[in-house]
Amino acid sequence: MEDNKIYCSRCGDDMTEGYDVHDGLYHYCSNECLYTVMNEKEYLELYEEGYAFWTIFED
Repeated sequence: MEDNKIYCSRCGDDMTEGYDVHDGLYHYCSNECLYTVMNEKEYLELYEEGYAFWTIFED
């Protein structure tokens, strides 16, 4: 793994965009990966509190 790359916390895929959860503690590349660790309601609660969002990761 390269130091400056972001990898999905669930499947390990290299990411250029995806979910950032808890200030970068976790990253998920897709709904499929995200919803294996939380449900939609839990995600929306984190989103509303500012702890989760979809983003494009810059180099």
